[in-house]
Amino acid sequence: VAKEESPEILSPKRPKVGPAPVELDPDVSNEAIARQLKELAEAYSVRGDRWRSWQLAKAERLVRTWPEPLRTPEDFDRIAGLGPKTRDKCREILATGVLTRLDAVRGDEMTQILQDFTCIHGAGESVARRWLAAGCRSFDDLRQREDELGLTRTQ
Repeated sequence: VAKEESPEILSPKRPKVGPAPVELDPDVSNEAIARQLKELAEAYSVRGDRWRSWQLAKAERLVRTWPEPLRTPEDFDRIAGLGPKTRDKCREILATGVLTRLDAVRGDEMTQILQDFTCIHGAGESVARRWLAAGCRSFDDLRQREDELGLTRTQ
């Protein structure tokens, strides 16, 4: 005769002892993480920081194309090609939904000016930096000095 098991024996396993779990933002998807990495990469690019820009653009592609949702901080350890600082950035986005460094870059006036200038037809990062070095801070500054700066008709 089989003995029925009591409810106490069927109780769930005890939780593992360790650090408290990080409260994750449930609305953060791979796409949302990738989008913030891309924006930071573009900001570093206009500032002339090629290596950071390259690493973040690479991370953006890896996260965007990862075949499954990245839901825990440990998931980023499985992605070959992410450096430790980039993994930390991804974990910060996963945990909070925002990247502190990106907020700082968005608030940086020089970066914003450079990004605005690179939106002008024919103006890349080096031209935008040259205009900034010449003292231009706005589109009006460029218009006032178009002959001196050698702007074309389309610019």
